[in-house]
Amino acid sequence: AMHIACQHGALGVLDYLLSEGVGAIDAQRSSDGGTPLMYASQNGHAECVERLLKAGANVDLAQTEGSAAVHYACRHGHAKCLELLLAAKADANVMRTVDGISPLMVASFNGETGCAEVLLKRGKNVNVAQRSSNDLAALDYACREGHAETVALLLKHKAPRNGLFGRATSGASGAEPIVKIIDFGLSKMFDDVDAAEGAPPTIPAAQKAGSFLGTRGYLAPELLKRRECVRARRRSLVRGQRCG
Repeated sequence: AMHIACQHGALGVLDYLLSEGVGAIDAQRSSDGGTPLMYASQNGHAECVERLLKAGANVDLAQTEGSAAVHYACRHGHAKCLELLLAAKADANVMRTVDGISPLMVASFNGETGCAEVLLKRGKNVNVAQRSSNDLAALDYACREGHAETVALLLKHKAPRNGLFGRATSGASGAEPIVKIIDFGLSKMFDDVDAAEGAPPTIPAAQKAGSFLGTRGYLAPELLKRRECVRARRRSLVRGQRCG
């Protein structure tokens, strides 16, 4: 009952359940390990988040795949919920066990610049250089998905740029960059930052010619594949009513 109340923002129901001691505050659903706090954070119900935290909810509890409430707030762009979680000393650098994704990576991947800013300003010692199991950092994800505003924020907070095209895989044609920026506007952003700092180009001209595409609407094959995976996951979440 508490999960449903938090999912739908039924604050009065939640208050009643808490006052009567109905249900465990950190109860995890058998289907996905989701807790009431995760559901409230995912759906942007800040008042429910606040009530749960005051009642002693475990802010860092993780579900089946290792996501904590901060991941859900960042994924769906709920900055107010994120602020409450961080104020309750949530771990801003917690990484999902399934893929090593941090809250900042989630916000960057989804273009949730507001949440990324909250993490960088209010999170304790947020590691902007942290890398996932796929050896990608928040800046890599923001670039790959074309979120220029998020890229600008990460650069402002000194996100390291030397990893963007430096990590390569060997193929028939030699070393090829893993991360590809789809928009020329993003490449210009890096050029401007480099020029202002008097630094050499982050992205050499030769790599620009081989890795950049000038049409914003173009989706590289790896992005098409990722988009289909995301859609399939969303369909499964809807059918299974998982906390996703």
